[in-house]
Amino acid sequence: HTHPDLGWKVNFTLKSDELLYTLSGLGMHPEANLNKDKYDEVALPRLSKYVDIEFEHPEYFIPVFTQDIVPIQEEFIWDMKVVGSSAQSPIVISWEKPVNIPMGKHLVLFDPVQQHILDMMTNDQYIVRGVQSPLQVYYGDAQFIDANLKPLSNQVGEAYPNPFTDNLFFPIVLLESDQPY
Repeated sequence: HTHPDLGWKVNFTLKSDELLYTLSGLGMHPEANLNKDKYDEVALPRLSKYVDIEFEHPEYFIPVFTQDIVPIQEEFIWDMKVVGSSAQSPIVISWEKPVNIPMGKHLVLFDPVQQHILDMMTNDQYIVRGVQSPLQVYYGDAQFIDANLKPLSNQVGEAYPNPFTDNLFFPIVLLESDQPY
């Protein structure tokens, strides 16, 4: 059982070809604030080959963070971009399930381009392609997620787990409609 005021963090690992980056993350901490603080990390200068996650913070003189820790709150949406130097190589984003997320809260990754919705508590990786891939991470209870995560089209996601076990799940996203499906 965890205390809801301790905070939590998701560390991301990014892999693309021979590149590996482990400094990105997001989370909540009781002493954090929405602007730059000691829990945030600004993006490092780039070499010719790179992978990174960017959180935009135009209020700070270095306006791109690679780690964004915010104050503890009931719900939050992170906007971020996965960036890389190669348009041909996929970028694998992986993470470990955070341990201090309060009971009843969800952490959901949304890819607005591909319209993929991924439960970050039951999945531990996602693959993006391209030089810039926008993503969003939603934190909150089921009601907040349902009210705010609005896909742009109907979608059938990738089956998981893969390889499958006794249970196989097919995530399906349907737009709200007055007509039955």
